[in-house]
Amino acid sequence: MLDSNDPGHGGDAAALSSSAPKTTVTILRAPCVVMPGALATHGPTPPIGAAYVGAALRDSGHTVQLIDGAGEAIDQWIEIESPVGPLHQIGLSLDEIVERIDPATTVVGITTMFLHEWPTIRDLIDLIAERRPEVFIVIGGENATAFHTKMLEQQKHLDCCVLGEGEATMVELCDRLAAGRSLAGMTGIAVRETAESTDIVDTGLAVRLTKKEVNSQIPRPAWDLVPLDEYFKHYPFFGVDRGRSIQVLGTRGCPYKCSFCSSPQMW
Repeated sequence: MLDSNDPGHGGDAAALSSSAPKTTVTILRAPCVVMPGALATHGPTPPIGAAYVGAALRDSGHTVQLIDGAGEAIDQWIEIESPVGPLHQIGLSLDEIVERIDPATTVVGITTMFLHEWPTIRDLIDLIAERRPEVFIVIGGENATAFHTKMLEQQKHLDCCVLGEGEATMVELCDRLAAGRSLAGMTGIAVRETAESTDIVDTGLAVRLTKKEVNSQIPRPAWDLVPLDEYFKHYPFFGVDRGRSIQVLGTRGCPYKCSFCSSPQMW
């Protein structure tokens, strides 16, 4: 919800005081949804995006909990129905995820990469709203950037979508919420115009960080918040298995703007 009386800071997280009030944020990665027998199915991999956002929030003074709905129960799965046939949902049940949310949490941030995850995440949001109606629910990631209008239309309990790179936007969002300020003036988000309105305000992608800014301003992923040993135990990841290994994000987005590609709209 926006308030036009708040001047805002135009999405510049650095403009917010480091001494501003802080809060407890729970970052959720929903269970992994895969098609049985698909050749592209490799199982869950550690959520590097959530780890980056968690690191940025913690570095700015917020208390961060990360619940990896896939990684915390990799050997657990159920079959779910979908328009394309049965799918396997790998990880914690939705009840187990909600039960693990820190009682002190005021903001829940959900990360999502793929459209086929949305029905599961939509149900997860319903359950969070039922059990923890006081929390602010925000969603981000590749899928939220592309699909945010439909998400806000289809899920009344979803408060905000983060568009594009999420670290600086999430820090500013949580700083504002902790201080009791509105979200007016922020870039990189999509929200309803008012709590009662169905009109959606899309403020565009967050200001893209340069490679130098990413290296100097964004802390390394908070892998200590992720159950890495579960991944090492169950999956060798990709390529030659020569022991413990982890993803490295070498670049973000693409410098080109090809007309046939979605990258310019996502980055």
